[in-house]
Amino acid sequence: MALFGLISDLPQPKVNGGLGLGTTITSVIFLVAILAIIIFLAVSKIDINAKSESAETIHAIGNKKNVLTQTIIVLCIFLVVGIGGYIWRSNSIAQTNSPQATLAGQLTDFIKIENDMLNSVNSNNFTSAKKSADNLEHQWDTSEAKLRKIDGTTWTKIDGTIDVVLASVRSSNPDASKCRTALNNSLSVLNGANKQAAKSGSSQNSLAGQLTDFANIESDMLNHVNSKDFTSAKKRADDLEHEWDTSEPKLRKIDGTTWTKIDGTIDVVLAAVRSSNPDVSKCKSALNHSLSIINGANK
Repeated sequence: MALFGLISDLPQPKVNGGLGLGTTITSVIFLVAILAIIIFLAVSKIDINAKSESAETIHAIGNKKNVLTQTIIVLCIFLVVGIGGYIWRSNSIAQTNSPQATLAGQLTDFIKIENDMLNSVNSNNFTSAKKSADNLEHQWDTSEAKLRKIDGTTWTKIDGTIDVVLASVRSSNPDASKCRTALNNSLSVLNGANKQAAKSGSSQNSLAGQLTDFANIESDMLNHVNSKDFTSAKKRADDLEHEWDTSEPKLRKIDGTTWTKIDGTIDVVLAAVRSSNPDVSKCKSALNHSLSIINGANK
């Protein structure tokens, strides 16, 4: 208490019983005293010697805690990087292997509708062609959200050809030649996008997406039959037979049952078209039946 009393008397005026040093001088005195103590302890190290044993113990404990902390941090980093890398790689593989990367194999219904329209146009049945046009427009608009999300560029290209088809067929005075041109152009684009399934290998457990070329050849044959151009129809029959025989090992291995079924319809088509005196009605019936089987398996 005497020490505290002395300290409190330092800044007090003499009239109040103090020493009258003032707060500034008193602060300087304390600062010098604290600095002197720090220098003395730093030079003599008596406080370090007295506490060396306990300091070593504390230091060892501290080191253990630091090692444990660092180990936990490193493990957390490895977990975060490992899990993050696994998720990223899994998503990357899923996108690469996704069968929905293109429109391949998903355009068969539109191809069938346009083939029906082409048959109607070749028969000058524009009433039926316009009904199919309505169906085409409805199906295409309904599927827009899904197909456009998969491949917007290809969707836009096909959409343009379909617009031309609809405009040609729905004309107040439709021109058969213009309609055929529009339909053949649209079918070419559709078939080109749809046949990528065979290249990408997205469907190797069925014949889906791998029969488009045969459907195209038979559609051409049907057009020639409708025009009674059996010379051209027979040439396309040769193409059909050659392409079918060449593809037999691959297609039959994938789905032998379906291959055999289609093979039977193609035999009937070839016999009907190659007859010495081909009957238009029989040829149409054989082709339409074969096309129905092929398009059904191609979906």
